Order: sequence, then C-alpha cells, then structure tokens
Amino acid sequence: NFEYDILGRQSRRYDNSGTVCWNYGTTTSAYATGKLIKLRYYEGRSISCNTTAAASYSQTLTYNSRSLPEVVTQVSDGQTFVTKTRYDNYYRTLTQTYPANNFTIRYVYENGYAAKLVNHQTGRVYQQIDAVNGRGQTTQLSFANNVIENIDYADSTGWVSYKSVKKSSLIQDTGFTYDKLGNVISKEVRYGLGSRADYKEAFTYD
Repeated sequence: NFEYDILGRQSRRYDNSGTVCWNYGTTTSAYATGKLIKLRYYEGRSISCNTTAAASYSQTLTYNSRSLPEVVTQVSDGQTFVTKTRYDNYYRTLTQTYPANNFTIRYVYENGYAAKLVNHQTGRVYQQIDAVNGRGQTTQLSFANNVIENIDYADSTGWVSYKSVKKSSLIQDTGFTYDKLGNVISKEVRYGLGSRADYKEAFTYD
C-alpha cells in the first residue's frame, strides 16, 4: 500500500515487512522547504504516520543555509549514529564524518572534480582518480588496497561499456550493451580466480 502527499511525494508505504513514513520540510523548516527531513520505519506492523510511537529505525536530516544536507542522525534499536558533512567555498563536499570514532574522509579536488578521498587525520589516500577521458569521465581509479578499476566508454555515446577490477590479477569485469535510448539491454559479469559465479543478464522494457 502506498500513500502520497498533495505534491505527489511518497508519504507512507506499508507491506508485510512494516510501515515506512516520509516527512518533508515546510515553510517553517530551517532551509529544508520541500526536502526530506525525516524517515521512520516501524517493523512488522501497519501504523499511521501520525503516531508518536517510537520507530524501529529513523533517519533525521538537517540542512545548512544553502539547503545542503549537513547532519544525518540515524536511530536504530535505541542506538544513535550521526554523520556530518562540511562543504568548501564552492559548496562541494569537503569532509564527511562518520559515527565510528569520528572517522572523517576529506575530498581533494583537482580541475573541479574530486580526485582523491583521503583520511582527514592521517592523509592516507583511500581512493584516487588516475585518469579521465576527453569527456571528463573517470577511466581509472586506484584504491588503498592496491585494487585498480578501469572503465571504458562507448565513443559515440559516452555510456559505460566495460569495467574491470584487478589486483595483480582479475577480480571482476563487467560488460554492458544498450538500446538506442540508453537502457541497459545486457550485462555480463565475470569473476577471476577460477570462479564459477559468472553470469549474464538480459533486460527488456515496456
């Protein structure tokens, strides 16, 4: 069962797993007009979204003066987890601080894009863009565990045609084909190290 508000936004969903409620900012909400400000999940029961009962899980969002998400507070089984985002002078994500031990990731920008994700405290690089194509699309990424990801794009469309993940040898590669509208019509995934989990998928559309 689905319910929507007068603006067509989903406000309630109920199925066998339980009830989910969405609340959106109004003109009285600080910098959050029209934005999601709270999500609540009530496990295994049908319940009105007007209830004051404690939710099994909830997520509350607050926004800065530019209406960008600043603090996300999640409550699950009585435990609270807070994630914070800071922005630079261009309103790009600068740091994200996660609940575990205030672990903080810093974004390092080059030529306008986030070229590196680094540990804000130690400077260790967790992810780095090594190469981009003429469209500005990432063609190679490297990670702190020495994994390399390569991405190929179709010249005529710019759509992803092939991705491979390697660490001295192949971990996984994926190929894609598309119809004229850009819908994926086939996907083939292969794994390395003698895996028998390779598979193919085909997609059709109405």
